[in-house]
Amino acid sequence: MKLIIILVLLCISILELHTQNDTNLIIKGSNKYYFSVAGGLSDVFNQTKLPIIPGADDCGTFSDGEDYGYYAGIRFGYDILEKFLTAELGLIYENRPVSLQKTTSSYQILSPITNKYENFVRLHEYQGSLQYVDFEVAFKVQPLKDYPFQIKIAFGIGNPLGGTDFNNYEQIVSPSGVLFPDQTLRRMVAGGKIESAGTNMGAISGLSYDFHLKNNLVVSPEIQYRYGMNSVLSDAEWHTDIFRAGISIAYRFGQEVIKPVIKKVDTIIPEPKT
Repeated sequence: MKLIIILVLLCISILELHTQNDTNLIIKGSNKYYFSVAGGLSDVFNQTKLPIIPGADDCGTFSDGEDYGYYAGIRFGYDILEKFLTAELGLIYENRPVSLQKTTSSYQILSPITNKYENFVRLHEYQGSLQYVDFEVAFKVQPLKDYPFQIKIAFGIGNPLGGTDFNNYEQIVSPSGVLFPDQTLRRMVAGGKIESAGTNMGAISGLSYDFHLKNNLVVSPEIQYRYGMNSVLSDAEWHTDIFRAGISIAYRFGQEVIKPVIKKVDTIIPEPKT
């Protein structure tokens, strides 16, 4: 995929150089359209009420966790008002990992070491990853005409792809010497696919700055915040807010290039006078 992108950009550069070297061309209008590829890192904030033991809400729930993922995608934009308002459509793939922990101590058991009843403390861990593809509709505003600094407001809606896996573990913290019935200190409670993951909507705000290079290429560092508007699960509360930091590379096009037809005029040589 990286090789394809490099080859496409190389071809675009060659074509643009050829265009610029032709001094007979007439250029009308401006490059109102652009196509871009974007990517970067994501700081994922998971706020959940997932049951610690699947199907047993009375045993407690996980709460919040923070993890790091990544995003990549393509976008197509159109300048509604040049250097002021731009409309944009995007298709974004995002990896959203989750790592949750919860310690419980709901009853006492007999310690084989002290021969006394002590609190039975367990550490519960939920590890997984959501893979989402978002369709985004955005508007970007450039407040200052002479500075390509843009404010982005967008709405995203997406669905999960394959790879929405999870593992739920529990480990005995105390008393010492106590094991689970299978004679292990740590065991898997549940695992597999996150079957109830569904459509997720988000409100997005962001900032970017355009660096215009040669051949109509534009490099734009960007930061975005995506607020999860609904739960990603249908059977439990799980809201995901995401902070993104990345970069996009765009190619702008749309100018009308006209090569004028140059008519050849025959030179008439007058006959000499006698």
